[in-house]
Amino acid sequence: MPFKDLWVYPKINRTLITLGLQNFYTKFMAKILVIDDDKTILEVVNTILDNEGYVVETISDWPGVFEKIKSYKPHLIILDIFISGADGRVICKELKKSKTTLHIPVILFSATNRLEAYTKDSNAQGYLKKPFEPEDLINVVKECLHLGPVGNQTGKTGK
Repeated sequence: MPFKDLWVYPKINRTLITLGLQNFYTKFMAKILVIDDDKTILEVVNTILDNEGYVVETISDWPGVFEKIKSYKPHLIILDIFISGADGRVICKELKKSKTTLHIPVILFSATNRLEAYTKDSNAQGYLKKPFEPEDLINVVKECLHLGPVGNQTGKTGK
């Protein structure tokens, strides 16, 4: 297995941490940025994904989103549609217009019933309906990182 592909194997990377290879872990682990104005949801999503072995950063205010993306360089973005003062659909469209961020998969999440349509309209790669089960979140993340199929009805890729 090539070193550059190790970030897709969360359990291997947890072992690397145990062995004291934190820098190796951080360099090759999938980095996920979660954007939501609800700090409780950010904590829940962070905990779920961290337990799966992903490196997670969160942000709750939209003005800092583009700078955070530029500095953090995530492999995946999970983006709430209705953020205080901003529209996640517009942010997603901007990300998909830029040559530097167009390759980053985006998962939109919200409680709206129009989530699937919003996902297609925004060129996002997946969606997750709130409220969600932890396995739904994990499945849609894996699907968007091309790690496995989505086997549920609340988290789907927008293909």
